[in-house]
Parts: sequence; structure tokens; C-alpha cells
Amino acid sequence: MRRVWGRELAGWFGALAIAVITAAQVASSARSDLLFRDGDSLIVAMFGQSALSGEPLDWAMSSVLFLPESAVFAGLDLLLPVDVNSLLANNAVINMLALYGALRLVAGRRREDRAPVAWALLGLAAFCAIAVTEVSASRDALELASLQLTTTYYSATVVAVVLSVGLVRRALDRPSGIVGLLFALGATAALSTLSNPLYAAWATVPIAVLLALLTIRSRQRSRLTLLLGVLLIGTALGFVGRIPLRAWIANTGAGYVQPERWADSLGYYGGLAADRLSTPGGVFGCLIVLVLIVLAVVRTTRAASEGSRFVAAVAWLMPVLVVIGAIALGTHAARYLQPVVFAPVLALVALPRAGWKPLRARSL
Repeated sequence: MRRVWGRELAGWFGALAIAVITAAQVASSARSDLLFRDGDSLIVAMFGQSALSGEPLDWAMSSVLFLPESAVFAGLDLLLPVDVNSLLANNAVINMLALYGALRLVAGRRREDRAPVAWALLGLAAFCAIAVTEVSASRDALELASLQLTTTYYSATVVAVVLSVGLVRRALDRPSGIVGLLFALGATAALSTLSNPLYAAWATVPIAVLLALLTIRSRQRSRLTLLLGVLLIGTALGFVGRIPLRAWIANTGAGYVQPERWADSLGYYGGLAADRLSTPGGVFGCLIVLVLIVLAVVRTTRAASEGSRFVAAVAWLMPVLVVIGAIALGTHAARYLQPVVFAPVLALVALPRAGWKPLRARSL
């Protein structure tokens, strides 16, 4: 038991080192404008300090309420006697640590033939390798991994999506006693949708499609159906929970849906992709994503368990559905495509096999 806790603690320290290095590297580039000085990036900081001031609140948000992000920033503001830039830097590190925790959940429980801590660390390292190639100051660039370092561009939603994949995987791998996992999945879906409706597009739709497909030939049909129902109900409750908060929501998001402009959307995202591929760093980052997607497809075909197959499949299906959906709805915002960079990382934790065989004593 002590050895297991030692491995887990080592994993968190390793994740902390990777997160600090990544935050420092991105902050030393032109991308620092997006982290510390961009108007959108300061919304959560202003709202958090406004809430802590004790004065009456008179805020109107867009379609995103930033509830988890504001809670984390306000907590840091209470604990750390530093300026806003330092708070944002610490928040960036915490966002990456939260992503590692979600990846660790997806990697599954440790067994003799598995090394989930090492693979979760590798997943975080791959994601951070993409982030450090992103050096543009533009919020509209197709540089999506570094957005996880901000308090504004849906960092909590990214973690919630990965967390949801992990909860489904754990429920599929566990032989019994999944009530707690079902409750956690429903609560994650409800809170995430309440804060950011994009959760429904990033998580609910791809996971629901995959669960429905898996029920066709799976022996766990009843469990898959139950997980699907909990996910849909949690998401629906999140949307219902937004109704009492409509006075704070200045933009429902309906104006972002313009399906008649799908051709413009395709050209817009195509242009962003071309710009991303115009630099060596961009080519390297895109190559990492491509390799991970290929790995996800391979591991989908070779998975030995339902949980592994689910994670591997969602690693490539989620980016595909999100890109198709973003174009079909006529959207024009690079940040909506974040699953393109974080979902493929799940391929690394789909089959967290150890690179060695455990030694067994020979019978005499």
C-alpha cells in the first residue's frame, strides 16, 4: 500500500514539474498577452475579486458563467498574498494539475500489468508539448492547448470532459458497485452544463453516440444504457439549472448558431489550420495530434476490454464530431475546437500497460 501511494505522490510531483515548466515557457512567449493582459482573460479575475469584495454584484455574463473557474481563482486570492499576475500564473499550474488528475482517472486502477501513473504523466507531457509550441498572442489562432492555462477559455470544461470519460471507463471496468460513479457522472454533467453549455457539445454528444454504438454488440448493454441515461439526465438538469440564472446570462448562445454559414466556417477554420502549419512549431504540434489520433484508432481495434475500447474510440471520435459540428453550425471561434488537442491524448491512457512483465517465483 505504501508503494502504491508513493507512486501516486510521485505522479503528482511529476505533473507539478511539467505544469510549472509549461506555464513558464508559454508565459515567456508572446502568448503571455493572452494569459495576463487580454481583456477576456481577466474576466474571471475581476468577477472573483468582485465577489470577495462583499459589495452587491451587478454582473452579466455571456453564455458561460465560469462557476468552477471563479471558485478556484477566488480560493487562490484568499490564500495567496500576491498580485493578479501571480494569481493567474498559479491558476495556470492548477489547471494543468487538474487535467493530470482527470487523465489519471481515465487511466484506470493500478494492476500488476498496468502503469496508469506513468501513462497519465505521458499524456500530460504530450499535451504540454503541444502547448509550448503555441507562441501567438492572438486568441483566434488555432493554438488550443495553451488555452488550458487561462482562467477564461473553458479550462474547467476541458477537465470535466476528461473526467466524464474517466468515470464512464471506471464504470465499465468495475464488475459491481457503480452507484457512486453514476452519481459523480451525473453531477459532473449537470454542473458543467450549468456553467458552460459547450459541455453538451464536447462531452454529452460524443459520449452518448459512442455509448449507443457500443450497446449494439456489447455484453454490458444494460450498464451502457444506464450510463447513457445518467449522462443525458445530468446534462438536461444543467440546462434547467441555468433558467433561474438567466438574469446573469446576457447571451444565450443562440446567435452563434448560423448553419447557413457553414461554408464560411469551413474556410475560416481551414485558414487557421494553414496558419498553424506555417511554422515549425505548428507542424510539430499538429504532428503530435495526428500520431495520437492514429494511435487511438489502432487501440480501438486492439482493445481487450470495454473500458479500454471506449477511451480509445472517444479519443478520435470526439475531435471528429466536434469539428464537423462546429462547421455545420457555422461557428467562427477557434476555442470551440479544443477537443482536437485534448481528446487525442486519451489514446495514451486507453491501454496503460506496463512495459515489463512482473516477475513470478518459480515452483521448486
